[in-house]
Order: sequence, then structure tokens, then C-alpha cells
Amino acid sequence: RDGFSNRANGILQAFAPQVSSSPASHAVLMMALDLAIGPSTEIKISGDRADPRTRDLFSVVEGMYLPQAVVLHKPDKEAIPAAQVCSGSTCQAPVTESNQLSSLLG
Repeated sequence: RDGFSNRANGILQAFAPQVSSSPASHAVLMMALDLAIGPSTEIKISGDRADPRTRDLFSVVEGMYLPQAVVLHKPDKEAIPAAQVCSGSTCQAPVTESNQLSSLLG
């Protein structure tokens, strides 16, 4: 993971002069910088996408403005749909109800 971070930092530094002279022209790079300097949130959702409980968990995330969140989906037809929220190296206990997820995300 450190290799990816070092490479990302190198890319950001290489384009710094162009970005500083015209930040609006580099919106995607600015979003990458925002994620790189953090804090970011990982939202991990497991479950079958066709299951209404999984769809409810996704609906919570999709209904909120979470610009520094990365959403990961682990398709699993056998598991009870659940979501876990992590920030930095700290993860909350998985939740199975949409109202619980909403509370975690604030």
C-alpha cells in the first residue's frame, strides 16, 4: 500500500504547478488530493444486491453526501446483508439495519 501512496504523491507533485495555476481545470486531480490528505471513510457492504436488505443499506449511502467515502461491495448470496464503516485504521462493528448505518454515517 505504501508503494501506491508514494506513486500517488509523485503524481500530485508532478502536476502541482498546473493545478495551482488553474485548479478548476483539474477537478478530478483535486478530488484525488482531497482523498489523499483524508480523512476518508470506507463503507463496506456485503450481501446479494438483489436482496431488499442490501438495497436498503445502499440506499442509505446513496442518499447522503459523502464526498470522502469509498463504498465497497462484497457480493455474497449466503451472508446476511451487513455494512461496516471504517475511518483510518478504526472500524465500527458491522450493522444489518439501514437506520443503524444512517446513525454511523451521521
